[in-house]
Amino acid sequence: MTNEYKFAVIDIETTGAIFQRDKIIEIAIIIIENGKETSRYSTLINPERSIPIEITRITGINNDMIAQSPKFYEVAKEIIQYTESCIFVAHNVHFDYSFIQYEFEQLGYNYQRKKLCTLQLSKRNFKGLHSYSLGNLINYFDIQVEHRHRALDDAYASSVLLLKILDLNIDYSLNEPAIKSLLKDIKYPPNVNPSIISNLPEKCGVYTMRNEHGDPVYIGKSKNIHGRIQQHFAQMDSKTNKMHILVHDIDFELTGSELMASLVESKSIKQYSPEINKAQRNKKESICIYYTLHDRGFYQLKSEHIDIYKQDVEYIIRYSASKNIAKNMISFLITKYQLCQSANQTKSTKFSICAERLNNECFGICEGKEDQEVYNQRFLTMIEENTSLFDRNFILYDKGRRSQEMSCIVIKDGYCRAIGYLNIEESYPTVESIMDELSPYKGSIETNSIIRTFIKNNPKIKLKYF
Repeated sequence: MTNEYKFAVIDIETTGAIFQRDKIIEIAIIIIENGKETSRYSTLINPERSIPIEITRITGINNDMIAQSPKFYEVAKEIIQYTESCIFVAHNVHFDYSFIQYEFEQLGYNYQRKKLCTLQLSKRNFKGLHSYSLGNLINYFDIQVEHRHRALDDAYASSVLLLKILDLNIDYSLNEPAIKSLLKDIKYPPNVNPSIISNLPEKCGVYTMRNEHGDPVYIGKSKNIHGRIQQHFAQMDSKTNKMHILVHDIDFELTGSELMASLVESKSIKQYSPEINKAQRNKKESICIYYTLHDRGFYQLKSEHIDIYKQDVEYIIRYSASKNIAKNMISFLITKYQLCQSANQTKSTKFSICAERLNNECFGICEGKEDQEVYNQRFLTMIEENTSLFDRNFILYDKGRRSQEMSCIVIKDGYCRAIGYLNIEESYPTVESIMDELSPYKGSIETNSIIRTFIKNNPKIKLKYF
């Protein structure tokens, strides 16, 4: 193996499982080069708070042990030095990496490393095990450790797993391509400065890829912007090829909330119609059921392919998976509300009596027997009962970009009408005072669907009806 690849196998112990709330109490780093351990580092860390009893039970680390230990900022330089130019390796790497990166973020330092996960690699390389927890893998491979749930022993176990995985994939006598495949080496657009990529945050928000003139060519969202950009350029497809040719710059807007990211992305794509987004959307046109007014003054239900990023979508009542499903849905609604198939289908000012009229299932607008105003009122009742509009006004509160704020989304008269952020220390006694702090937003059936899905998947989200 060449010296190009060094691995820092890391394990941490913490006061809990949430990196924004809990703290690191122990860290261990084992450096692997050329298939061998070359150095190791470990230390307890004073979290500046009490260690929960359950954590002491699991790890054996108590408050007396960490009382005189260094705080994170006091060992931060050593962590940087040990992991410099290394691939960050851990078992369930997202957990350890998130804690360490967040601690550095509180110090104003942007800590970023390439990552490998021995949990995911074990699933890929050791098929058929009933569990891929570190404890089960230690037992399965008879890895000798003295203290489970202590950072150094767990890091050692993870390093043994890493070496087993590398042995399965790599001939150490060769300049191996296998590590690149494990890392999914990424080829970025030639016109994008590498520092732009490295400075992208691993946070939730919307990113915009721009051409040489600064115009958006692709807009996307992610809860991890840096990771999503890497995913884009690790792929080999026509979309990625376009990005390599067109993209000269990448910028971003942090949103804190995933829902806010979705809404900002939707608005931005509608506003700028980026070339690559447009190419994708054209392949996935939405089949919409909508209503329109006939020249004779009565309403009709229609369905067709519509580019939702160009059309004014407020007249659309719902989307459909296929043209045939949309057609069947329209027929069902017409029958259920005793509307008229003939009136609904005609394009001219003259039309024949429908079959349903002969069976007294239509009230007779097709032969002039029903008042048009009565017919339209029944039609609008059908729309009201079957539309994807929200039937109540409410405010949705979610995470902000910083701890001092929360995101706020106002749904009023069926659609999202305003989005933005509020200071959690300020008082907003009325809906109007809230709206004054937010930006206007033109919601649609599409954004209603985004909001409904988010609420369904997050049942504890805070909603305030008004």
